[in-house]
Parts: sequence; structure tokens; C-alpha cells
Amino acid sequence: MQKRMGYPPVNIEEEDDRFVLEFFAAGYRKEDFMITLADDMLTVSAKVENGDTAHDHPGHHHHGRHRGGRRMGWHQRMHSFKPGSFERDFILSEKIDTEQLEATYTDGLLRITLPKKAGMETTRSEIQVD
Repeated sequence: MQKRMGYPPVNIEEEDDRFVLEFFAAGYRKEDFMITLADDMLTVSAKVENGDTAHDHPGHHHHGRHRGGRRMGWHQRMHSFKPGSFERDFILSEKIDTEQLEATYTDGLLRITLPKKAGMETTRSEIQVD
């Protein structure tokens, strides 16, 4: 798998009963994603099969030949963005219930829910600043 230079942006939030990872990953299909868990390592990746022809590269232009002042065979393809393969790892704490992980992909947003183990809910206290 060829990895691209950047990763889709990700938001990570902790709620009382779970962690939620949200990847902004527009342009992918849900079949492109692979989410694996090995020990305490969550790996999120996507593999995109791209043709390796010149017109598949961003900003590449094909210009036809001029005949009698006319441009023949003009073809242009330009990509402002193109999803690429990536892989990203996250180390999980032991308070994750690894049997209850869920993932959904809707409208360009990959959402992974990591429920906390029972009894590991977050407690919060407000501390006054003097």
C-alpha cells in the first residue's frame, strides 16, 4: 500500500461512557477502510487503488495538436484533491471495551466509537482557581 503524505483530519472526544474518533474522509468508499485492533493498538487505514497513468495525477493537462489554427483533441483533467491510501495508529488504554467497537461511514465522515469498560466512566470535578 502506498501511503500519502497526509492523513484525513481526525477529532477525538472523550465522553462519559466512550471515546469517539471522527475522520473527515470525503471521497472514499466504506470498502476502502480497514480498522484493526491488535493488543492495545487501533489501526485505521484506507487503501485506494489508483491507476498509474499520467492523466491521473493532479494538475496534469493533455493538449491536442494544432491543425489549421484549430486545437484538436483537447483534454484536461485537474484534481483539487484526490483521496489516497493512509494508515494511522492509536494506542488504546485498558479502559476500552474492545468487544464493543463500532464504526460507521456516512457523508464523508468515518466515526469509530470505543466504549469504555463498565465501571470506567469518567467522573468530573470542578476545581476553583485561586
